[in-house]
Amino acid sequence: MASNSFSSRYYCPPLLWAVVILVLSFLPGNKLPEVPFSGFDLFVHAMFYLVLSFFGGRFIFVFYPFAASITLLIISFVVMSIYGVVIELIQEFFITSRTGEVKDILANTVGILLGLSATKLFYG
Repeated sequence: MASNSFSSRYYCPPLLWAVVILVLSFLPGNKLPEVPFSGFDLFVHAMFYLVLSFFGGRFIFVFYPFAASITLLIISFVVMSIYGVVIELIQEFFITSRTGEVKDILANTVGILLGLSATKLFYG
């Protein structure tokens, strides 16, 4: 069993990064910086979810090395994808200055796939 400080080093980053995503996603649209070029926001979505999935995948590979199979990666993909979809739905229906968009969901999905692939490459 991993020590408490060791384990928190692996489970805290994905949890904290998920909170960062949540907070930034719920900021009013006028509080966000202007995008430097068209599509930049999609790049940001992909990078945020890439980091989230890399941290989450790293947790899986460190704590479940013998079980870190494709099944756990698929479960991680589904959980993180649902997280992204729920945030977009909340933006669309409950935050007046924000809109949920399908292209944001697709960018999140690309980021998740890239992050889990990178995790598999580095830890698998």
